[in-house]
Amino acid sequence: MFLRNRWTCLAALAVLCLSGCLSVETVITLNPDGSGEVALSADLDRATEEQRAQIRKRSEDTNMTLPLGEAELKEACPAPHFEIIERKEDTEALKFQAKIAFKDINRLLTDKTLRMLGLKGFDFKVDGDDIVFSLKEEPEDRQMGFVPENAAPPTRRIRVVNAKTKKTVEFYQEISQKAKLADWTGRLAMKGHTIKRTAVRNNFADYPVVKLTDAKIIEAHWNIRKGFMGRSCLSMGVDVALPATDNMTYVSWSEPALLEGGYLPDAPARLPERSRDRNGEFNSKFQSVPAGYFRLPLELVISPRPVKGTTPVKVRLKALRGTGTQRWEIGTVKPNTEYTAGPLKIKTDPLKDNELAFDIEGPAEQYKGAVYRSARGNEFALKEGWRSRMGRGRATMQYEALFPLNKGTIILETFRKTEYCWLDIEIPALDFSESKNKIEAAAPPWKQRLRKELPEAFETPVPGLDDDVFAGEGEMKAFVRRVPDNLLASALIQMAAHEKMELQAWNWRRYDALFTATMRKRKGYLDAENKTVARHLFVLFGALPEEHCTNAAYLINNLRLRPFVRKEALEQVKKGNHRFARRSFFRGPLTTDERDALKGAFHTVSDAMQADGILDMLCDGDDADLKLAQEVLRNKAQDPLVRTSALHAVLRQKKDYPFELVLPYLMEEAMRTNTLMATHNWLAAYLRRESPDEDELKNLREAAEPLMSLLKDFGEQIRKFPSSRNHAKEIVTMIETDKPPK
Repeated sequence: MFLRNRWTCLAALAVLCLSGCLSVETVITLNPDGSGEVALSADLDRATEEQRAQIRKRSEDTNMTLPLGEAELKEACPAPHFEIIERKEDTEALKFQAKIAFKDINRLLTDKTLRMLGLKGFDFKVDGDDIVFSLKEEPEDRQMGFVPENAAPPTRRIRVVNAKTKKTVEFYQEISQKAKLADWTGRLAMKGHTIKRTAVRNNFADYPVVKLTDAKIIEAHWNIRKGFMGRSCLSMGVDVALPATDNMTYVSWSEPALLEGGYLPDAPARLPERSRDRNGEFNSKFQSVPAGYFRLPLELVISPRPVKGTTPVKVRLKALRGTGTQRWEIGTVKPNTEYTAGPLKIKTDPLKDNELAFDIEGPAEQYKGAVYRSARGNEFALKEGWRSRMGRGRATMQYEALFPLNKGTIILETFRKTEYCWLDIEIPALDFSESKNKIEAAAPPWKQRLRKELPEAFETPVPGLDDDVFAGEGEMKAFVRRVPDNLLASALIQMAAHEKMELQAWNWRRYDALFTATMRKRKGYLDAENKTVARHLFVLFGALPEEHCTNAAYLINNLRLRPFVRKEALEQVKKGNHRFARRSFFRGPLTTDERDALKGAFHTVSDAMQADGILDMLCDGDDADLKLAQEVLRNKAQDPLVRTSALHAVLRQKKDYPFELVLPYLMEEAMRTNTLMATHNWLAAYLRRESPDEDELKNLREAAEPLMSLLKDFGEQIRKFPSSRNHAKEIVTMIETDKPPK
């Protein structure tokens, strides 16, 4: 039996309970002023002895959350709106109980609280002296799973009790695939009550609130989803300034909630249901984020009515932050061994060649990370593979072991103190009009855009352009050769827009090569019509889907048509169309205007590959922007790919020994491999090119001395890092022998 969207804290346990042995009961005792108590119970004592043994065994697993865990109750029923009066847990008898006081019955009806209390679909309305309760289960909430033959089905019961008169209304259901969908109404007399039905979106715990106003929308687009993947939405990437703090580290965020905002003119917005479980880390995993910011992915469900834009949106995130660091040395780690790290108890799993995994018990949110100390005394932060934080103060951690675990010491780090707070983020309004923003409610297909912007390319059909052209490379090549000069520019567009071209992606790999070869052979035609061909390809580049637009860029580059579109590409970049910020349009020395536009694009693009390409243009040649390269290199929030390009740009200009420069980046696991490669290449080129004398070699060895023990440690990295290991060994050899590699 598997309960979905019913009682979240029971889900993992219910998977084990494959017979109908589970009974869930929720009793709401209601006062006339709308306050009251909720009594919850989950009873599994109808399980067979074999099932009971299996459940008890699994309940000892760190990854198992038993019903009515204290942490889960506090999350779903937070103070000051609720008070947990009682919680009982009998794992031997498989009985779990809790009693919770509430100040306002409307607080029971927020999404997370409903799920915790087993009240999904529950609601009420006021009818004079009566309170009319209802429970309606939509088809998508129907229980899934099975109950074996001859087993009693699981049950749930909901009762609402008038605290003054003790009168009761009740809902009862046996849960199975054959059961009817719930559609229940119960009328409870509450004479003299003062209860009102009000809308409450969220129950926020009494955490400190930090207000953040510096938020910038970097990207936004309509994300049309079909089928079971969920509702269509407006997807936004928002860069948000990190809170200013002197001694506090912001670790992670979770549980986004919409406080204010909607679509214009009058359509309220909401977050998709799946957003409630979204979480992220600060300064991690998101690409090309400026220093001091983090990237927040945000989605708003699309309004069914036409909209003109959004009002300013306010979003609240739950943030974990910690202060201070404590270190706990556990020595050479051993498998299946228990350790103590301050408030935490650690138990290691069986060790593997390149993996360290352990379970944590205690205040798991205080856990910060793990460090490996080599026999030479160097310390390296272990690379986190994954973590899973569970209820009841438990977590599981897994690390990639970069070095032999039996040759070093493991040090665990914890925060001295952690706390949760709310981050309130104010996100600017969006205008969907084309003149102010490229977001359109119903963007036309790219083929329609081609016909609109290049009507002349479709005026005359190109003879022979039919399905047979796309049968193979020979047919495509023969067709392109047959096209007369006066239709060659039109053929570029009509062929790209053909249905067979779109459906068979491998055709695009031939497209640019065939037209490049053909037009080079017809040099006279190309010289006479270069502006027309350039315009056609430029419009095609802007219209094509992202996965194919590069083919048009290759043609512009290969046919040397860049001078005819460079000005237009600059205008597009200035308008925020960062697709055009690429070397295909801006090869060679850049003007001041181009530099400014590309630099602006670099700071706003979200794709690391594109940011890397823009940085490469800005840091190339005699006018290399080394100040930008150094800023990027120091910014740990930037993607390692982009930072590596910045490192290469700085090293290209460095004439003396770069060892002091590269030292900080050798200590970063994400940058280590590429930094070793860049250092190796610089040193090999220096020894080959400079022919240094003995004094220069002595200076080189002295400059490299602080790195030697590190490099020797890197040379011992285990099997997963052969390239990094080999580069480290060769750097040591070059420094010791004064000779470049053969």
